[in-house]
Amino acid sequence: MISCPTQSPSLCPSASAVLLADQFLQIRRRLVVYFERRARPNADDLADECILRLVRLLAKEEPRGDLAPVAYGIARLVLLESFRESARFVELNGNEPAEEAASMQQSDRREHALHVIGLLSPEERELLEAYFIDREPAATLSKRYRLTPAGFRSRVFRLKARLAPCTPLNSNYEPERRRDSTK
Repeated sequence: MISCPTQSPSLCPSASAVLLADQFLQIRRRLVVYFERRARPNADDLADECILRLVRLLAKEEPRGDLAPVAYGIARLVLLESFRESARFVELNGNEPAEEAASMQQSDRREHALHVIGLLSPEERELLEAYFIDREPAATLSKRYRLTPAGFRSRVFRLKARLAPCTPLNSNYEPERRRDSTK
């Protein structure tokens, strides 16, 4: 039983309120991890937004059972909103989200792109060009390459994952330093 140190019982939280507050803290910690794993820079703010929406929902309805699934449903919607908001910011400002990509000069970008493309076999390069540049449907390309649609998407995903460490938008990316031949 929770004891109340104050004289007024109306100022003391009930046991259910304390348990609910503890549950909110646990959910918030999990939501912060959820947003951090999805590379959102403002994970704390997004978790707070989810908790606020959950509290508003609970003000309308009585809580039934575990709140975590409801919180994750809200988190998914907040995540989509944050993606849309960051895309809108880039569209309005014309800036790329990563500072490394913005700092690279045009000639360096071209040189680096040619290097990254050189990592692919001709067949892989053709597949990615058809899918991303020519915007051919995945169903058409999967038939052309004799793959199932799921196999085609898996192959595209693996190729993107293989190239991701080489791109300037990757947070771990460090461009190769040119070695000065005079030293």
